[in-house]
Amino acid sequence: MLHHNQLCVAVVAALLSWPAAAPPAALNTSLQFFGWWAWGSKHLPGQTVPTAAHANFAVDENLDYLLGQPLPALLALHPPRRSDNKSIFTHGSPAADPNDRVGHMLLADDWTQKLDAIVGQVHAHQPKVIGVQIGDELVDGGLSLANLSAVASRLRRTLPPAVFVYTNDGFRFKNPCSSTKECIGSGVGPAVCSKGLCYPATWSSLPADLDYISCDACTNPPPRPRSHPSRLDLAVAGADANGGGEHAFAQEQYERYFMPLLHPHQKLFVVPGFYGRNGSDYYDSRLVAKLRGYLEWAAEEPRIAGVAPWHWPDLPGCEPGQRLCAPTTWPCVLAHSRWPGSPGS
Repeated sequence: MLHHNQLCVAVVAALLSWPAAAPPAALNTSLQFFGWWAWGSKHLPGQTVPTAAHANFAVDENLDYLLGQPLPALLALHPPRRSDNKSIFTHGSPAADPNDRVGHMLLADDWTQKLDAIVGQVHAHQPKVIGVQIGDELVDGGLSLANLSAVASRLRRTLPPAVFVYTNDGFRFKNPCSSTKECIGSGVGPAVCSKGLCYPATWSSLPADLDYISCDACTNPPPRPRSHPSRLDLAVAGADANGGGEHAFAQEQYERYFMPLLHPHQKLFVVPGFYGRNGSDYYDSRLVAKLRGYLEWAAEEPRIAGVAPWHWPDLPGCEPGQRLCAPTTWPCVLAHSRWPGSPGS
């Protein structure tokens, strides 16, 4: 039986390696950013952080932590936790109907003062901070487009010109349903159930002051073959038996929700799901296939400027049989997740 590292070499060489004449960097000259979510100040004890071999920016909501890292910094605004008075966001009243979430997330009364204080810190730490992330799944959580636009606009007016403005959102796309009441709405309106699948409402526009936007389409790699896969399993797996079909699932969402609305200056990040069940060889090879699928899509789509997989460290719940284990668990994924342009890529 092959040792795990030997298996990695065999898988990479036989199935998933980049052709010698076309290394990863040659696939896409539009990629500017390669980083990882959940890698920062909330690490579990003993977790490592990516180096310049695997990222060219660091992301966290803790500026002091970012200042201690060697990589350029993407500062994320604090999420809307009720116990966290640092956030510019707050939760509204819980929606009685899950498909009516408009206004479920709001801007705090003092959001402009809080945001201006953050911008002041960004100015004080130039050129270390290269970007500000407004949030994660804010419109999906009930924030209105008007409020998202207000934050983006204030950031653009007050940040240094070289600092970009970015946000990540999400769509509860193709969740199984038998009626519309089983779907979950967003800050732009209710979703609809069509042919057994939920379709979230489309946005009317993208805030013009955003520079980059992405959406979460990451899921588990398809499970080991089973006789009755779910609709979501089939949607994610696509036509790729090796598990690289998530990028096609993501592409469908980007083409439906974001690409028709992009302003000429705006570009996209993609967010591959880089996690699985406790580091098995099965998941290792399929996550490499997934990465290749995303990079090949990016090679054909010049509006994709960044790759930001979820997630670098193991998270609480990375235990035997669980899904929250991350790239450091799999040697094949780690070998292939060098950002294009890094030393040795």
